[in-house]
Amino acid sequence: MKKFIDNIRPFFSALGQKLKRKPKVISAVNEPPTAPRVKGKADRFTIISWVATILIVAALLSSAILYKN
Repeated sequence: MKKFIDNIRPFFSALGQKLKRKPKVISAVNEPPTAPRVKGKADRFTIISWVATILIVAALLSSAILYKN
């Protein structure tokens, strides 16, 4: 068994080197400059997610209260 493993090990190490992910070098030269977001304005996703959270919490609390009664 040890002989078999010693024979297979170079194959898998070579295969692993071929399939290994190589990081891409991305240059920041062509990137547009970014500006910070305005802090006073909330975007639509934030508002919708908070409303959905409040509705879920209210539904869970009210159903728990009704179930206890």
